[in-house]
Amino acid sequence: MVKRSSLTIMLFAALVIAFPPGTSNAGSIPQIQGVWDCQVVRPGNVSERPLLYTFHADGTTTYSSQTNVSNLGFTSRGGGYGQFRSVSPTDYRTTVVENLYRNGNAGGRFLVDNVLHMNHTGDRLCSGSLPGDPCPVSGNARATKFQFPDSTSACVLDAPLNLADPICGEVDLLNPGGNGVINVVLRCDRLDTLTTYGSATPVFPIPDPAP
Repeated sequence: MVKRSSLTIMLFAALVIAFPPGTSNAGSIPQIQGVWDCQVVRPGNVSERPLLYTFHADGTTTYSSQTNVSNLGFTSRGGGYGQFRSVSPTDYRTTVVENLYRNGNAGGRFLVDNVLHMNHTGDRLCSGSLPGDPCPVSGNARATKFQFPDSTSACVLDAPLNLADPICGEVDLLNPGGNGVINVVLRCDRLDTLTTYGSATPVFPIPDPAP
């Protein structure tokens, strides 16, 4: 009897270690890890633009986006870096920061808080609804610009007078009549389904050069 009880306790402990409370059996549902080819729509960039999202096994995430930033006064961008976690068997929350630059100097940043929904087959992610294409979750984002002190120390400049000047403020650029927050719409597919724009031709595998 003692041996059986001890064995039961050991098995229970092993299960708790393998599947901690609040987690799901990783083999029972599709996983988000990997690279996703996304199309993103946001105010100020009403046409779809490419975005690559990568979800790493350690819970970190990165993205590379081709949405327009010049209309916000920036000249380049640094790509998004953040983290993600599962909030349900099919939904994942990502929080990401992307640095934005003005002529190589600190300019501002994108602050992204997305919830992504995975379909039952594990090959499609969505966030935000479109006409005729609803999604059960949504995501929010802010775009900000940094402010720097002028010669009187007033925090009003978009760029530093001197490279050593500190960032003294941060101002929202989107949804100026509200709280600076916008909704972002994403539709993502696994990278192995990537196609050439304007056709259904798959990108991968890339053939050898034709003579």
